[in-house]
Amino acid sequence: MDGASDPIGEGTGVVILGGLVTIGPERVRRELERRGAVLRRRVSGRTGVVVIGRRAVRLLGTQRWDALLAGARAGRARVLGEGAFLRALGLAGEIPEAGGRLSAEEVRRAGRLDRRTLEALVLFDVLVPVDGSFAFADALLARDVGRMLHEGVALASVVGPLARLRSALRTGPSAARLVMDAGDGLLLRIGGRAATLAGQFILDLPGSRPRNRHAAELLEEGEEAEYAGDPAAAERCYRAAAAASPRDPAPQFSLANLLVRLGRGAEARARYDRAGRLDPGFAEAWYNRALCLLDAGRDVEAERDLSRALCGDPAFADALFRLAMLLLGQGRRERACILFERYLRLQPHEPWRGVARRAIQLCRMERLREAGAP
Repeated sequence: MDGASDPIGEGTGVVILGGLVTIGPERVRRELERRGAVLRRRVSGRTGVVVIGRRAVRLLGTQRWDALLAGARAGRARVLGEGAFLRALGLAGEIPEAGGRLSAEEVRRAGRLDRRTLEALVLFDVLVPVDGSFAFADALLARDVGRMLHEGVALASVVGPLARLRSALRTGPSAARLVMDAGDGLLLRIGGRAATLAGQFILDLPGSRPRNRHAAELLEEGEEAEYAGDPAAAERCYRAAAAASPRDPAPQFSLANLLVRLGRGAEARARYDRAGRLDPGFAEAWYNRALCLLDAGRDVEAERDLSRALCGDPAFADALFRLAMLLLGQGRRERACILFERYLRLQPHEPWRGVARRAIQLCRMERLREAGAP
């Protein structure tokens, strides 16, 4: 939860999981460099802060969310939500003091929430403690959230709109237009419409005009469309995001991932290549492009891109394994064996760990056989 101390200082390793919505990757990198901190791609013993980006909201209630949190806690790093991260960087205003000094347990009981749900509400800035305490308004909002959850509404469906609303409340004086008294609760503004938390009262808001949207917002809309099973809408959003921010590799990467799922491998390879050239250290882009090339039988190019992925992230276990398997299939056993050993030192999960061990044994047996041959 938010604390008073500054968690990001000289030498701090920062890993971002889930994707940020309110700030682009280049701005993040510049702000961290200014503080002497380092942006890393994977959680390790060198990680001091793990940031859960707001795009991860769609994962709430799924096994992927559990895996993401488990990965965030793999070391002793401090876990922050996107809002807390921005405040730590000085890119968002401090939360003003409000009435009430409630504990997390009191807020949890008010909403009949379990501890994991309360944690999610804090990570996504729906509830924001100040110096470890919550306001009365947080308890009331927790109660409304709890009521909706007990009525069967999915957690992601509640947290997503609320997170966007709370972000808007803290970025300018227009908050009064975003929250209105609906008699028995809050009225949310979502796009050009307003609705109660339960979605029971919807109307068009006057004065809603189309506006130019930022790439981060278009990316979020694309991911929501993809999650809802509308790939055509997702593709439109990703392409618009890429056009709005042509030097940002994130829209290119998201579009490429979608194109792979749509079976359009050649287009996906081009987008991965664009993402990698915009950010040569973008290991995931080179790795995913290599997978596309392997599917197309273009092993020489795949080897090059797997090597690029490992240049960007030498501890990228999947890239190590794939490259080792590729070299093994080409008969380059010595080099493959070295890569398999590097892979095992990273303590990966099964089932590939067993494959790597058997491959090393095979390489050693072949070496002994050749040494004993007349």
